[in-house]
Amino acid sequence: MPLQSAPFHTPVNAKIVPDYYKIVSRPMDLQLLRVNVRERKYEDRQQFLTDVHQIFENSKMYNGPKSVYTYTAQTMLDITLRRFAEVR
Repeated sequence: MPLQSAPFHTPVNAKIVPDYYKIVSRPMDLQLLRVNVRERKYEDRQQFLTDVHQIFENSKMYNGPKSVYTYTAQTMLDITLRRFAEVR
């Protein structure tokens, strides 16, 4: 089954989810990650990993630890960690 990461591709739309930015103080999404990579804002892998982890933490905070969204965010984080381990 493919990973359904679509909910994390772009920033959360405040018109659709009006309370999100009241609950999540440090929003993060895959589009912003991509921009940060292209603009060379990450000085090292750890900074990139921190932002991937932020996606997971935000989902856990907003959707709850047992949400399918949080499971997906955890899977994305796990994949990132595995890929980083392979490239060392």
